[in-house]
Amino acid sequence: MGIFDLGLLEIFLVCVGISFDVLALSICYGAVILKVEKAQLLKIIGIFTLCQTAGVMLGEMVSAIPLFRERSADAGIMSNACSIAILIVLGVILLLKGWKQDDTVERRSEIDFKKIWISALLTSVDSLFAGFSFALWSVNQIEVFVCVVLVTAIAVIAGIRLGYHLGWEPKKIAYYIGAAILLVSAIDVFVRLLAQ
Repeated sequence: MGIFDLGLLEIFLVCVGISFDVLALSICYGAVILKVEKAQLLKIIGIFTLCQTAGVMLGEMVSAIPLFRERSADAGIMSNACSIAILIVLGVILLLKGWKQDDTVERRSEIDFKKIWISALLTSVDSLFAGFSFALWSVNQIEVFVCVVLVTAIAVIAGIRLGYHLGWEPKKIAYYIGAAILLVSAIDVFVRLLAQ
């Protein structure tokens, strides 16, 4: 267990930070689809929400295994240090993704759900690591679950709409904002650790 309880605001910020990866991918899908249909949108929301939630919950379950969780004070400090490092790494990854250049693609009438599943599974790796961080702190798992589901659904809807109306350009901004939120969350946790 971590040294301090992670509050709802910090949980929300981490969920928002990891959802910017989903937002950026949704922007890409929105930029290439010919028409946004409700059924397709709901399916995409379901796929990303399922993968993000599964990633976080799997990360929490793996971290709960006694082998990974020591009960000493030193382990608590180490757990928080690992969590901060994970948030920093996730933030840097999003920054690097933002710098990457992409070409514009033509709009298509069909959506390749196989590609969406693959994308959702790949973005859930970020959620897996966030789940490790959540498990190393004292968090309410229901709050985490609700935050992940709501923030992911909003990210997909916003991303599809932004991509559909504005094209690929907002993707970079999404990566930068997500990186900033994750890095600020890491700094916040670090400052709170120093204050104790």
